[in-house]
Amino acid sequence: RVNLLSVLILCCKKAKNSVFFDILGKALAKAIITHPHNLDPSGTMVTYVPRHPGEYKVDMFTGERYNQAELLAQVVARELGLNPPIEAVCVRAPMGGRSQRKLSRCERYKSAVQAYDLIGDAEDLIRGRTVILVDDVRTSGATAWSISRLLTAAGAEKVYIAVAGRSVL
Repeated sequence: RVNLLSVLILCCKKAKNSVFFDILGKALAKAIITHPHNLDPSGTMVTYVPRHPGEYKVDMFTGERYNQAELLAQVVARELGLNPPIEAVCVRAPMGGRSQRKLSRCERYKSAVQAYDLIGDAEDLIRGRTVILVDDVRTSGATAWSISRLLTAAGAEKVYIAVAGRSVL
């Protein structure tokens, strides 16, 4: 099925045009603002799902490589009046991670547990804070689940997952 959201997400995967990311990022921020919770700006941080450099999207017009989750997170942080997103210093995808594209739901969860880890002093950045984790699309939820477990184990007070769209597995 084709709808406006699907078209916008596809555009974000094909071009680094800020208009597409602004529309989706502002919608995500609006959804976060209208959700019944109290975000303390001094205790809230935004981060995003990291990608392997080989997984970066390539702008079809400029050839520039980018992580679409990072670009969405920048807009979300700006719209919420928060500091720019913490670069993927909180979690990272170690080299050698495998694509989840053709995996079953169960295989995705097993793979996600092995694909992400905390980086160095991440616990100092995370402890006692609310973390908003941004990604472009949720398919099975395995990535968000795995990363949120790490953030919680590192002492995050709360972890919110913000995704622009949902894909069907």
